[in-house]
Amino acid sequence: VLMISAMTATGGGVIRDMLLREIPMVLRTDFYASAAIIGGATMLLTNYLELNEPFQIIVSASAAIFARFAAMKLGLSLPKARGSF
Repeated sequence: VLMISAMTATGGGVIRDMLLREIPMVLRTDFYASAAIIGGATMLLTNYLELNEPFQIIVSASAAIFARFAAMKLGLSLPKARGSF
């Protein structure tokens, strides 16, 4: 679940940026995969707790969206390599 959520979020962002002829945001700065992993982990946790499926989806999506908005609001991003973009 974690791998699929990270790959889906990252892949979707890369495709979007390629269509717009931009350097993919995931390579420059962003929180795509981290927010997706948080959402995926929340899904695993709610599934482990045996909560009903619609509630799992709502809680997981909310966690990912909240993580993304919090990162944008607080200016959080992953560490950058030296000499990168």
